[in-house]
Formats: sequence, structure tokens, C-alpha cells
Amino acid sequence: EEGKGTPFKTRVPVWPGGVTVVNMRGMSTFGVFDPASVRGKKLSATEIKKLSAQLASNKAPTSAVPLSKAIQRLVKPAFKEVRTDDVFVSTQYRFRSGMVLGSTVPKEYREKLEKQSASLPLLVTPPREKLVFSGGYSVYDHDKLGQVESGISLTCKKYQLNKKHARSFKKGPTVEIRGDTKKLSLSFRYDSETVTHKKRAYRGNWAYSANCALTGSKKGQWSWRWSFTGTCIPKGQRGSKLTLSVDKNGKEIFKVKPI
Repeated sequence: EEGKGTPFKTRVPVWPGGVTVVNMRGMSTFGVFDPASVRGKKLSATEIKKLSAQLASNKAPTSAVPLSKAIQRLVKPAFKEVRTDDVFVSTQYRFRSGMVLGSTVPKEYREKLEKQSASLPLLVTPPREKLVFSGGYSVYDHDKLGQVESGISLTCKKYQLNKKHARSFKKGPTVEIRGDTKKLSLSFRYDSETVTHKKRAYRGNWAYSANCALTGSKKGQWSWRWSFTGTCIPKGQRGSKLTLSVDKNGKEIFKVKPI
């Protein structure tokens, strides 16, 4: 509270070109990470292919659950510890640019500092970091260990929406995996796609979403659907908006509204 703080003293090292981060009274918690330790690591190709095949054939993406756990195991070693020191210095840690006012450090010292700190562990607050590995990423949050926030690249370009229709895209998607200990969800999207309906070509976006409960009476039961939203504005005519949804059973629902 303003005017009621208790004074305190601490030693703050200062030297030319160096950066010092002061954590007053150790009130903030910092995480120490080694992102480079997981950068070249890979997930099991078998598990990735299995999920890709389930999505492409319009089946329940059951392999997403073990794959999500595998991702968390893969990136966990990059987290080293939490610290609440009063002072952190650039000879021991790397800092995100948002933690320090880099413009106050002369350019020649900044460049030297960046070279010297390349091999040092990364210090961030709060203790949360996006860790990139071969073919994907995952956010490790020490304060929310049950939270899932990851993404992986798949190679499938053709997806069977139902028995009648399939969609082919230019490249495989990056599937985002979100959730916690109670639920898990998958999603990805394709932008700038075209769907033809009643002789009109609609330009818009395809999106896929899937959800599964991990606890309770509906544990392990997946629901999923495809959806498309696009517009068509013919020259000299009134435009229209198309919404198309395809559920897990392949049922299609078209809705067209004038715009």
C-alpha cells in the first residue's frame, strides 16, 4: 500500500554493459529454462501418424491423449527450477527483452552481451515458457502443471468429411492441443479456401474442432466437427454468407444468409 512500505537494502552489482534484474524482496517467482535442450528432440513418428490418420479418416482422435502426455514428458527437462533471488545478473542468465529496458544499454555492449549469454539458461517471470521441439511446441507453465497448450505439425493434406465428400488442402495442419486434467480439445484451421454451394463460390475458412472429457461419466468420449464460414459477393448482385457444418457422423448443415 502506498506510503506504508517497509524500506529494505540489497547489493546491486553494476558494470559496463552488464544487465541486472532486481526482484524486490524476492516477491516475484522466476523460472529457469534451457530451451535449447529440447529444440532438436522429436516425438514418436508412429503416434503422430496415428493421430494424423484418425483425423484424415473422420474418426475419433483417441491417440491425442497419449500424444499430449508424450509432449509434456518431452519438454519437461527444459524446465530447471524456480528462483526468488533478490538480484539476477547477465553473467548467469539470459533475459527476455521485456524484462529489461534494452535501449538504455549502448549498442556495442548489447551485442557483446548477447554473444556471451547465448549459452546461459533463460530466466523468465512468471515461470512460463513456450518450448519448441522438432515438429511442434508446448507451453510449460510451472504454476499450472495440469494445463495443456501444445501444437504439432501433421502431414495429411486430404480429409474425409463424410462418405460423400473429402477436402484436400495445400499443406498439413498444425494441430493445437488444449486442456487440463479434466478435458482435452483439438483444433486447426485452413484460411482462404473455397466452397461451392448452389452455383455460388464462397471464399472463407475451414476449421476443425474436437473435444473429449478425461473424467466423469463421459470420459473418453470424443465429439468433433468441421465448419466452414465464407462469403460470396457477385458483381452487381447482393452478397451472401455461407455457414457449413459437418458433424462426426458426416451430417452436413448449410445455412445461407444475405449480407
